[in-house]
Amino acid sequence: MYLRTRGKNKIIEIEGVEFEEVHYGRDQSAFRIFGYHHGGEFILTRIDTNHKSHK
Repeated sequence: MYLRTRGKNKIIEIEGVEFEEVHYGRDQSAFRIFGYHHGGEFILTRIDTNHKSHK
């Protein structure tokens, strides 16, 4: 529901395996979370409280 779709998602590599990093946030809100899906779980990679990245 809060998946942000604008822009390209970043590909991150962890222990030789590539994952697509996605970010979630609410419209008009500066707070966002970044992470990737693996094994049915969402793995959090960073929290952007003031919309400092991808600006």
